[in-house]
Amino acid sequence: FRKIEDKLDQIILVEEEATDDAELGLVAYGCAYRSAHYAAEEARRRGRKVGLIKPLTLWPFPEVAVGRLAQKVRRLVVPELNRGQMLLEVQRVAAGRTRVVGVNQTDGELIAPRRILEALLEEED
Repeated sequence: FRKIEDKLDQIILVEEEATDDAELGLVAYGCAYRSAHYAAEEARRRGRKVGLIKPLTLWPFPEVAVGRLAQKVRRLVVPELNRGQMLLEVQRVAAGRTRVVGVNQTDGELIAPRRILEALLEEED
């Protein structure tokens, strides 16, 4: 474990978009990322400051990036094409600092960006 822990900065790969001034956040990977990216762009067009984290490696989990975003946003939305495995990790890292909402789909279809946008803007209008 020490061999891994000593090199986390080299192992963990993550991309961040517009997280500097974010008030709402998304954490999405794989196929769900494209829908999340579209939802984030639409939310920005509507005047919402949305940041997006795209983990490129899921383990070790990008705790630093997710934790940094959790400290500044009112809500983190986690769209996944499964039953919420990453949601549990995001909730663990957020540690109650912000509300974490899952948008899950398990029918083999892609998540519609509209569903992610609704979860982002819930109670915003």
